[in-house]
Amino acid sequence: MHTVCSRALTRAGHGYYTVTPDGDISLAKPNYSFDKRQREIAKKKQQEEKDARKREAREAAKPAPEKGPH
Repeated sequence: MHTVCSRALTRAGHGYYTVTPDGDISLAKPNYSFDKRQREIAKKKQQEEKDARKREAREAAKPAPEKGPH
């Protein structure tokens, strides 16, 4: 007989499920807040990378300061 882990979290075909100590299997509740936060973090990182590329392009296109007769 197999030993069942208490509240083991395993990846199933469509989602996560838990195995209770008495052997019952139940679907885990999705954490939409976590998923939303992860998407927000990824979007912010992507925007920061885009801004950095634009900033570098502007600096590269900026003419070098000319030295005057001073």
